[in-house]
Amino acid sequence: GGGGGGGGGAATNDTPAAAAMATSHSVLHRIVGNATADSELSFEYMLKPRAEREKIGLGKLQGGKLPFQVQIRYVNLKGEVCLRVMSQYRATTTEKSAAESSAKVEMLMTHQMQQTGFMAGEGDYTTAAVNNRAYGKLLKRCAKTDEDRNKLGVWSHNAGVLDNELRGARRDEVEDEVEALQTSADLFSGGLLGGRKGLSSAGKAKRKAARSTNDSLSAAIYQSKGTSVKKMGSLW
Repeated sequence: GGGGGGGGGAATNDTPAAAAMATSHSVLHRIVGNATADSELSFEYMLKPRAEREKIGLGKLQGGKLPFQVQIRYVNLKGEVCLRVMSQYRATTTEKSAAESSAKVEMLMTHQMQQTGFMAGEGDYTTAAVNNRAYGKLLKRCAKTDEDRNKLGVWSHNAGVLDNELRGARRDEVEDEVEALQTSADLFSGGLLGGRKGLSSAGKAKRKAARSTNDSLSAAIYQSKGTSVKKMGSLW
C-alpha cells in the first residue's frame, strides 16, 4: 500500500465501465479533519478476482501495474473549496521476497502504528495486539540495512509500550468475561446467586471505572494514532 486515498480512481462518464466502477468498492473515502505538515494517511489493498476486474476494464494488468488515484478535497485559508488530484501506476509482483526487499520500512511502521492505534481506540484490544505482533515479523524481514534495523529498534520500543498497555486492558476484559460466565452459570443452576452476583457486578464496575481513567493506555493509543514518518524520523 501507499499514501492516503482511494485505489482505482472514480469514473465520471456514463459508460458501462463507469457504472461498474461506481459499485465496485474500489474507492476509499477518508475524512481527515484538520491536517498539519505531520498528517499522513496510508491504506492496504488487495487484487480483485479477474472476473471482477474485467467489469471495470482491468481484466489484464498492463505490464504488472495497477492504477491509483488520490483526490484531496479541502478548504484553503481563503475559504475556497479546492480539489487536488494525483494519479499514478504502481508496480505489482507475485514474489513475496521482491515485495519485502523493496518495501519502505518507515512507511510500514507508521501505517502499522496508526492502524493498531485506531483498532485499540475502538476498544478492539485483542485484534490490535495481534496486528502489533504480526507486523513485527514482517518488519524484521523487510529490514535489510543497518539503518532499517535502527529504525526497527525505535519502532519495537514504541510498539512494545502499546502492547504492554493492550495486554493489561485485555487481561481485565478476560476477567470480566470469566465473571460473567460464572454469573450466568449461577443463574442457570440457582446456586449462590445473591452474594456472588453482587461481587461480580462490583468487580466488573470497578475495572471498567479503572479503564476509563487509564491515562497510560489512552496516551499510548493517542500517540500511536498520530504516528507519522516525520515524527518517527526525529527519533532515529
